[in-house]
Amino acid sequence: MQKTPPALNRREHHDLNFGRDYLDFLKHLEVPTLIDVPGTDHSRCRAIVTLLHGNEPSGLKAVDQLLRHNINPATDLTIIIASVNAALHPPVLSHRFLPWEADMNRCFSPPCITDQNRLAEAIITELDTRKPEAVVDTHNTSAHSEPFAVSIADTESIRQLTGIFADNLVVMDQILGTLLERGNMDNPWLTVEFGGIMDPRADTLAFETLVSFITAQELFDQPSKPMQTLYHPLRLEIVEDARIHYSSSVIHNSHITMFNTIDQLNFQRIEAGTPLGWLSPDGLEWFRIRGGNKEKVENYFCNNNGFLTTLKPLTLFMSTTDPYIAQKDCLLYFTP
Repeated sequence: MQKTPPALNRREHHDLNFGRDYLDFLKHLEVPTLIDVPGTDHSRCRAIVTLLHGNEPSGLKAVDQLLRHNINPATDLTIIIASVNAALHPPVLSHRFLPWEADMNRCFSPPCITDQNRLAEAIITELDTRKPEAVVDTHNTSAHSEPFAVSIADTESIRQLTGIFADNLVVMDQILGTLLERGNMDNPWLTVEFGGIMDPRADTLAFETLVSFITAQELFDQPSKPMQTLYHPLRLEIVEDARIHYSSSVIHNSHITMFNTIDQLNFQRIEAGTPLGWLSPDGLEWFRIRGGNKEKVENYFCNNNGFLTTLKPLTLFMSTTDPYIAQKDCLLYFTP
């Protein structure tokens, strides 16, 4: 009887084939991979999880450089490169997840019924075994954004860790099936969004800050620095059969035409009465809000002469300009 292959392939640092660049490195990995890198202090461990989404490469590029140049970590380091299959599916680095599968970062909740759930459980098992003092999960946003971190708690250690990467912290309280939700509350687990997928500044930031993360002798010996903190964010979603476009002018066969510059509003406070796009005559029925206590769209937005308009001051973040992401995930997050 043929054995089921492991969900995570283990590779030794000295046995890696890097090739010419990070794409060659990815092709040589072939499958989801765990790499343990010995550090100076073997009594402690830190962890980097990257490529949960196959089209978000800044973390992968940074990890490739860290390993290729033999940067010596202060503690033992575990690197998990997750959605290798989705990232390699042609065209390369274009798929958040494979078309016939679910979003990997929504698969960390039971039941364990798919290969992605099995991979998620393998990742958690490996992290639980190593008990890292900090875990950083690397991502890119689908549109322009300042870098920011996401956690499920607001603690001093979370803030100290965030300070390495960003000046913005989002504290989530929604159950979505993400890696973060499986974190050990004794040690900080942090998602870091380095910036847009195609932004070279995001690649540079990922490399520089991950070098700081793995080489710092201590992560928690200095007080946290001031940062913008957003609590209890809500998700503005659209119903499955809504037709959405992004444009600088209205698209008449669309239910929703969002401004194609909405990503410029990420982490900006916008006032009541700010238009975000155009609506078809049936207006707000194409939207829904997730999070909070059965929040209604009408509490925050209105149809003002055909414009989708804010009813109160809001701070937006993760506003996408990608209609696929808008359909499969959400339009944006916001806090009142």
